[in-house]
Amino acid sequence: LDRTVRAQPWLGTYVSIAAQGKPSVVDKAIQAAFDTVAAVHHSLSFQNPCSELSDLNRLAQQRPVKVSAITFRVLQASVALAKASNGCFDPTMAGRLVRDGVLSPPNANPIDESANWQDIQLLSNRHVQFSRPLWMDLSGIAKGFAVDLAVQALKKNGVKAATVNAGGDIRLF
Repeated sequence: LDRTVRAQPWLGTYVSIAAQGKPSVVDKAIQAAFDTVAAVHHSLSFQNPCSELSDLNRLAQQRPVKVSAITFRVLQASVALAKASNGCFDPTMAGRLVRDGVLSPPNANPIDESANWQDIQLLSNRHVQFSRPLWMDLSGIAKGFAVDLAVQALKKNGVKAATVNAGGDIRLF
């Protein structure tokens, strides 16, 4: 069996996929895997000003914003993790990371420095609103989620052995 390796820039890092199998099967499967990673990027990237996350950072303090199933699922997991960890995991750390020079500031309104994960309101019909102005960065959890979806796409498309690496979030089978 041949081994194929591809890499593309997504989610603020490089995502690499190495898979074994017939080239015709592997090429299609790798493309499907990258398509799922791209969907996560377009939904959850802090760096992409056109992502749903960027829309939330700009608009959710003013009104409820409807998001995709991908975004809502990751937000549900993020809020649940924040609650379970008593705020040790906090998806609203972006403001502090911008302040400390770790992240570039988004094109969004100023934030309330005291806002935290408890200000994220997950409403019905996949709507999200913030009770105070805040910025979310879901890069860490989004990369892991993208890796999981990429592995699912590879398996669904007939790959029996592969590795997916998104900036250190790695999974293999």
